[in-house]
Amino acid sequence: MFLMLSGFKFVALYEKKISEGEITFSEFIKKRLIRLYPLFGIMTVVTQILQMMCYHRFGWYFLHESSTLYDMLLTLLGVTGILNLSATAINGPAWTMPIEMTMYIIFFFVAKRAKIHYIGAYFCALLFGLTVRGWGCWYPLINGNLARGLISFFLGALICKFQQQVREPRKIAVGSFCGLLFSVMIWIFWGKESFGDFDGYFALIILPSILLLFLNSKVAILLLSSKIASFFGRISYSMYLVHFPITILIAMAYELSGRTLDSGNPALLYFRTVLILVASIATYYLLEQPLYSIVMNRMRKLE
Repeated sequence: MFLMLSGFKFVALYEKKISEGEITFSEFIKKRLIRLYPLFGIMTVVTQILQMMCYHRFGWYFLHESSTLYDMLLTLLGVTGILNLSATAINGPAWTMPIEMTMYIIFFFVAKRAKIHYIGAYFCALLFGLTVRGWGCWYPLINGNLARGLISFFLGALICKFQQQVREPRKIAVGSFCGLLFSVMIWIFWGKESFGDFDGYFALIILPSILLLFLNSKVAILLLSSKIASFFGRISYSMYLVHFPITILIAMAYELSGRTLDSGNPALLYFRTVLILVASIATYYLLEQPLYSIVMNRMRKLE
């Protein structure tokens, strides 16, 4: 979902600027790194400390067979899942970081070279991702993780190009809603036998229908433009990185109390959700925003 929205957003915001030379590659990547890496680095170190505490106190790593300093270094370098396929991403969601950066790099050069042939170029990138996924390739750089990024990101890019041509959003909303219902029914009755795993079907069929429905529904647009939606959008990256270490802390608390962790317990789910929300808000205002401001100010002074 995140990569698809990223593809949509980047086409809307950067495609023309990149094509016309208003932004250079170094400026583009610098902004991405400044936006993502400081908090990512801190939360990776925090998660590694918690994993080491788990191992030394209880003899296990949370959800990982290994969580060594070497794994942390590879995570910080952003090579897990793309270059080094055997390494473990310390912070659960961190496996997406190298994929995101790879998609940004590919997008920049595609937008730079495609000129007016954007749709064809985006479609070729999507087709390459589908091919890699279909063949089951699992090599450094060319693997299922890359395919996942290409499919989601450039499908979002194509949806953006389609949305830019929409003249009757109500018809698109109705069509998307009908398509969503139809695709869900197909999966319920024939999904596993005909289409294989749900993740691929969801990314290619169901998720685009949901996105188009939201983009062309007045009610959905009003909801997404509300202050609450805007607030959750701002803290979403902090929430994305914070939820894994919070889950480790909860697992450690249960282990210390001698109780069995029941992840399906409604009370635990509610408590975990509230704790993640509070921690995300605190992280956004006390870490993410200040770090971004500090790094940006130092970069401006260097320039």
